Amino acid sequence: MKRIVILGAGFGGLYTANDLCRYKDKFEIVLINKEDYFTFTPLIHEVATAGIRRRNVIYPLDSLICNDRLKFIKAVVKSIDLKNKKVLTSKGNFKYDLLVIALGSKTNFYNLDKNLCYELKTIKDAKKLRKEVFNIFETASKEKNINEIKKLLTIVLIGAGPTGIELASELKEYGIELIRLGFKNLNKENFKVILLQRSDRILSMLPEDCIDKVLKRFKKLNIDLRFNSKVDKLTKDGIYVNNNFIPAKIKICTTGVEPNFINLIPNIFDKGIKVNSKLQVNNYENVFCIGDMAIHINPEGKRTPMLAQAAVQQANIVAKNIFNLINNNELIDFQFKKLGFLLSLGQKFAVAEVLNKHFKGFFAWWLWRTIYLSKVVGLKNKLMLAYDWTIGLFRKRYIKNSFNTSK
Repeated sequence: MKRIVILGAGFGGLYTANDLCRYKDKFEIVLINKEDYFTFTPLIHEVATAGIRRRNVIYPLDSLICNDRLKFIKAVVKSIDLKNKKVLTSKGNFKYDLLVIALGSKTNFYNLDKNLCYELKTIKDAKKLRKEVFNIFETASKEKNINEIKKLLTIVLIGAGPTGIELASELKEYGIELIRLGFKNLNKENFKVILLQRSDRILSMLPEDCIDKVLKRFKKLNIDLRFNSKVDKLTKDGIYVNNNFIPAKIKICTTGVEPNFINLIPNIFDKGIKVNSKLQVNNYENVFCIGDMAIHINPEGKRTPMLAQAAVQQANIVAKNIFNLINNNELIDFQFKKLGFLLSLGQKFAVAEVLNKHFKGFFAWWLWRTIYLSKVVGLKNKLMLAYDWTIGLFRKRYIKNSFNTSK
C-alpha cells in the first residue's frame, strides 16, 4: 500500500487530505502538522478585535478526520530528504511514496525589528494583539499626561494590503466600542488608527470603483491612510516614517507574507519551492508543493498569488494528480481561477466582487459572511459560527471577553 505524506494542515494540506479521501484506492494518508488544529485565517482579524470568539476560527483536526485511511500526527517538520524519500520530524522519521509540501508562510517583516511590533498570522497573534489593545486603553484611562494618552491611543499598521485594511477597520470600531462601553473618561478624538502604504495606491488588483469605496469607508471611520510612507525605524515608543517620528505604543506589521523555510536535501529551497504546471517539484515527480510555499508560474509568466482560494484550488488538482500518478494516468495542469474578492471593512460593511459584479455596504458584508461560512470545515463549526454571527447582529463585540482573551 502506497503512503502519501502531507506536510501542513492549512488550506492546502487539509483540503488535499480531504480530497484524497474521496478516492477509493488503497493508499495510506499521513497528515503532519505542528499544531493539532486547523486555523481559518480569513477571519482571524475578527478574533483580534473581539468580533468573534477563537472557537470560530480554530477547529481540532481530530474532529475533521472522518476516514480510517487518514492518520494525523502532531509534529514539527525538521527536514525533507528528497533523495531517500524521508521526512524528518520531532516525532521520528516518515518514509513516503508520494509527498505533498504545504507548510504555509510567515509574516515578512522586511528587515523591521519584529520584537517592536505585532503581527497577525496565528490565533496566538490575535489573542496577544487583542489583549494588548485592551491593556493600552486601560492604561490610558488612568494616565493624566495628554501626550502620553495620545501615544497610547495611536495604533500604526504597516502595509495597506487586504489584512492591513480589514484589521484597521476592525480596530477603529473596536477602540470606539472600548471607549463607549468601558473607558468613558477617554476622548475618542485622541484614538487614532494610522495605516501606512509605501506606494501611491492600495489594492492594485482591484478596479478603481472598488478602491474608491474603500477610501470613502476609511474617511467615514476616520482612519488615517498615508501613501508613499517609507518606514525607517521602529522604536519602543513610536515609528519613524519618511524621517518623521510618530509616537505610537502599538505598531502592527501587515506587510505581507513569505514562505516558511524548510531544510531540503538536496537544498532546492529558494524563497519557496519551484513547481511545474502539474504542481510537482522540479525533478521530483512524486513530490508536490502547494500554497504559499509553491512558486508556480502561469502561462502568462506571473506567479500564482499567495491566497487561500489558490491553495484550495491547488489541493484539488494535486489530489487528482496523485490519483492519476498512482494509476498511470495523464496528469493535469493547474490554472488559478480568480473567484472574486471579499474585503470586510468593519461591522456590517464590506466590498466584494463575485462573478464580475461589484457590491458594497451591508449586502456585501452579508455576502462576505455567507461565502466564508460555506468554506468553514465541518457542520458543527459552521453552526457555531452561524450562531455567533446571528447573535452579533443584535449586540456589539465581545467587549467583556477582552478581560479574558482565552474565551
